[in-house]
Formats: sequence, C-alpha cells, structure tokens
Amino acid sequence: MPDRANLVEELPWREQKKRITRDSLHAEARRLVLEHGLGAVTVEAICSAAGVSPRTFFNYFPSKSAAALGVPEFSIGDEQRARFLDEPSESVVRDLCRLVADGLDGSGGLADRDSVHDLLHRRPELKPELFHWMGGIRREFMDVAELRLPPEDARRAVTLVMASLIENLEEDQSGLRPLADRLWEGVLAICAVVTRTMPPAGEGARRQTA
Repeated sequence: MPDRANLVEELPWREQKKRITRDSLHAEARRLVLEHGLGAVTVEAICSAAGVSPRTFFNYFPSKSAAALGVPEFSIGDEQRARFLDEPSESVVRDLCRLVADGLDGSGGLADRDSVHDLLHRRPELKPELFHWMGGIRREFMDVAELRLPPEDARRAVTLVMASLIENLEEDQSGLRPLADRLWEGVLAICAVVTRTMPPAGEGARRQTA
C-alpha cells in the first residue's frame, strides 16, 4: 500500500494542511474510542486531543464514529461521474466498483483497511455506524447507476458493490491491489456463491411436489 505520508507531501500546501488535520482527527478519535468505547467519547474530547475546534471537526467528519473509522463526508465529483458515463467497460457493475473507489479517494479516502478491520473487531458497536454511513452514500451511487440501468437493476448492482465493500473492510488480509479491483473480485465471489448453492435444474420443482 502506498505510504500515506508520501501521498500527502505530493498535494498542494492547502490540501496538505487539510489532509493532516483530517488524519489527526481520525487518529485521536480512533485512539479514544479504542480506549474508552464509542459512548464515552465526545466530539469535544476528540477536538481537544487533535487541537482543533468542534466547528472544524464537522468540516471533515459527520460524526465521532465516522472520525474513528476514517470514513469521510462523501460526494461523487463531476469528473468521476463523467468517467462512469463516458468510459464504459463491458460491465456496469465493474464500472460501479471503479466509481465507488474513485469517489472514496476523491472524498479523502477511507482509513487504512487493516486499521478499520482492527477497530471493528475490537469495538463491534461501530459496525452499525459503518452500515449507516454506507446507507447514506448508497443513494448517491444509485442515482448515478440509474443513468445506465433501469432503477431495479441499479439498486441491485449497487447493493452488490456495497456488500463487496463491507466484506473488503472486514477481511483480515491486507491487499496491495487497487480498491476498484478488490471490489470487483468481491462481487464475483458473491455471485459465485449464489451459483454454487443453487439446486440443479428441476430439483426445486421436484422438492415442491414431493
């Protein structure tokens, strides 16, 4: 995985300062939640530890749980939307995997996956918060997916990609491949499970009439 510090150094100074502030808030939120539990930690305590104001906090994260997990406020940029619409591959779902990965990177990125996995393992009360965050961004992806798919197909396609994202965050093996590739591999693995567990042709009907 690329060194996050090196990536920050490549940004313009203003963006470097923003990324440093964001990383500091995430690090302190994660530390405090690990030490005391989510319910005992306040936004004010996180800000005090990071040396910023609560007003600044909400420029970077929507909640203390989002800060602990390192999940950002999210929006799909015009460039990412245009790429999804103008550079289609053979699979809309694969393009959605790329859109999710590009969107997360453009919004500041997720914290290191191993860090998220460790935090969810040690503080499982954060899992509902992660699902809530994902539910919030799901609608935005569906709106874009519906530009290429009927609404029901868009909903199912996005659900597949979101399931793959959850699985990717919960895995305990680090991966160096781009997130878009890992998401696509996860989608294929989910579909393979469905195929393997389907009864042979005609068996379902025989069970119903038995």
